[in-house]
Amino acid sequence: VLLLVVAVALVPPCLYNLRRYPYQKVIYRSVYSPTLHFARNLEVGRGYQRMINEDAAHFAALNRFGGLTLRDAPNIVFVCIESYGGVVHTQPALRARLAPALERLDSQRQAAGLHVASVLSEAPLFTGGSWLSYTTFTYGLRIDNLVLYDRLFAPDSAFAAYESVFHVLRRNGYRNHLLGPLGGVAAHDVDWDRIQRNFQADVMIDFDGLDYAGPTLPYMGLAHRFAPPDQYALNATYERARASGAPFSLFILTLNSHFPIAAHAAKVAAWRTLNDHALSHDVDQTAESDTTSRYVAAMRYELDVITDFVANHAADDTVFVVFGDHQPPFVATDDMGVTTPVHILSRDAELVAQFVDGGYVDGLAPETDNTPRHEDFMPLFLDAMASRYGRTPEEPA
Repeated sequence: VLLLVVAVALVPPCLYNLRRYPYQKVIYRSVYSPTLHFARNLEVGRGYQRMINEDAAHFAALNRFGGLTLRDAPNIVFVCIESYGGVVHTQPALRARLAPALERLDSQRQAAGLHVASVLSEAPLFTGGSWLSYTTFTYGLRIDNLVLYDRLFAPDSAFAAYESVFHVLRRNGYRNHLLGPLGGVAAHDVDWDRIQRNFQADVMIDFDGLDYAGPTLPYMGLAHRFAPPDQYALNATYERARASGAPFSLFILTLNSHFPIAAHAAKVAAWRTLNDHALSHDVDQTAESDTTSRYVAAMRYELDVITDFVANHAADDTVFVVFGDHQPPFVATDDMGVTTPVHILSRDAELVAQFVDGGYVDGLAPETDNTPRHEDFMPLFLDAMASRYGRTPEEPA
């Protein structure tokens, strides 16, 4: 009888928040419904198992761009801004506080001759799990689960037959660069082989590879994890990639806006001056010290850094893809959705027009009724590249 009473008493907790929290909306969650979690695990697990069990021929057949050959292709820089969520543009209070930074970006890119197309794109997760978001973005497949991600990029996975944006670029002579500037991480704590398989990186630059001697910023509030200022990391890595010869691609995930947020107070006039061990960083700690104010300060810094970066390198005729990985934790709420901004910047008006034709809006403000998903970026991007820079087999290389 006692066991029956206990069993009945446990039913309500097992169904707690059954409808409020969609399964796998965030990568970590402190409260789960055990019943929901078990049921959804079975349901989703069967689908994942089917994908994992596919052979190489199945994944090779999914490649739409196996025959794509590019001529006179531009350099490409992907900048994933940590926690750059749709709330920056959809929530009036946040948009107002960041309006000066957004207006400066718009003004400077116009002065530099850069055209821009923008959209709000649905990320695979509400918050957390950045690597799932940018993998979805560059592979054109929705990858929203850690188990699936780990299996797809395992050494023996047949998924290796599938081509991402990076595979296509590499096959077309691009030298792919990846920046992972997190410090305080032992080499054996990171599966660099898996990361290389994901990004198809010819050159991987970690914290030590930056040769950065200046003071660092804390990462995730951990004493043993640290990062250089994003302004330094972004510019130093770009110079290294450019020196390697064209064409090149570069993928960067910013770190200074990662929760709990410890962004540099402001960008400096000359980024090289940051590489000075005697320098003391002025970290923005607003008077209120509330999460939203710190987030606004971090986004202001990131947008200012991006503004100078794209304006200073516009003459290189580089294509810049700037996007967010997920909504900002403890700033956005569930009812604010899972969208993040995507901006395509280039001096090539015809290339940018391909994105407008694909549903993006002409301009920096992503005000459009069209809401693609992150996995929609890859085919649109490669279609645009094919239309603008593709060549037929009959044309000379």
